[in-house]
Amino acid sequence: MSKYSTRQRTRLMTFLSTNADTALSAKQIALALEPENISLSSVYRYLSDLEKEGRIRKLTRPGQREVFYQYTAHENCKDVLHFSCTLCGRTTHLDKVLADILMSHSMDSFGFEVDMTKTVIYGVCKSCRK
Repeated sequence: MSKYSTRQRTRLMTFLSTNADTALSAKQIALALEPENISLSSVYRYLSDLEKEGRIRKLTRPGQREVFYQYTAHENCKDVLHFSCTLCGRTTHLDKVLADILMSHSMDSFGFEVDMTKTVIYGVCKSCRK
């Protein structure tokens, strides 16, 4: 169930939705929203609420302790697999046709049904490999 909307929450949602292709830490989000007078503690509180509502995804990167958040309430993000760069944090959607082939193969070969709402494939993006 959605919480009531405040100016801070609305500003945070706008920021997350315009940066939906990037997984960001709470500190990065708070720094970006500092001119809006949104504190780090408020960012954490709103992120917790948004995660419970299924509007954001909480991610960790291999070898790092910091937690990152990505906006997933957009239609393009629902029920798709994501590639996430471990260097820059940029996240992209795996093409639905390819994702369906991968899901079908995992079910046929291993009897394993993948929860696409919680799946991120980590690696290094083309830009960071250059």
